[in-house]
Amino acid sequence: AGLYDLDGVIEKDDVSLNIANASAVYTDKNAGTGKAVNFTGLALSGNDAANYTFACTAIGTGNIAAKNITAGIAAGSTFDKTYDGTTAVTADAMTAGKYSLNDAIAKDAVSLDVTKLSGSYTDKNAADNKAVSFTGLALTGTDAQNYTLTTTELSGTGKITAKNITAGIAAGSTFDK
Repeated sequence: AGLYDLDGVIEKDDVSLNIANASAVYTDKNAGTGKAVNFTGLALSGNDAANYTFACTAIGTGNIAAKNITAGIAAGSTFDKTYDGTTAVTADAMTAGKYSLNDAIAKDAVSLDVTKLSGSYTDKNAADNKAVSFTGLALTGTDAQNYTLTTTELSGTGKITAKNITAGIAAGSTFDK
């Protein structure tokens, strides 16, 4: 009873499944439901156990939940651009090295998909230490399906540098005194 059954045991015989040395392994590491689990190290115990033979492996099913992780701005990252009349953060300012994923398993291939990010400054005007916010956070990589990103927005700082312009005299202009 419980999590396992022993089929074929004669009623009233003292036989149970000994799981003291058992181990279980999913067939793969990926999140999902109804995943096959292979058990080894199972044994029979009880006063009547010697009257039965038993293959000491079994297959069951289990679920692996996606791991919750958060995204952040990497330490020291700023998002700078030259004034262009918009509040949009430019694509070259949104490089992958400026973000971090917290609690992801180090060997897994998962990262923040910077192509899906949308960033904006609080206004279009040139200034230092401007607040910047990012939306559209999504994961990418072969192990991305094993994670749930709990962060929906990121905040950082940036700088909009004043745009250099030149002044000239229009061709054919004359100046009278």
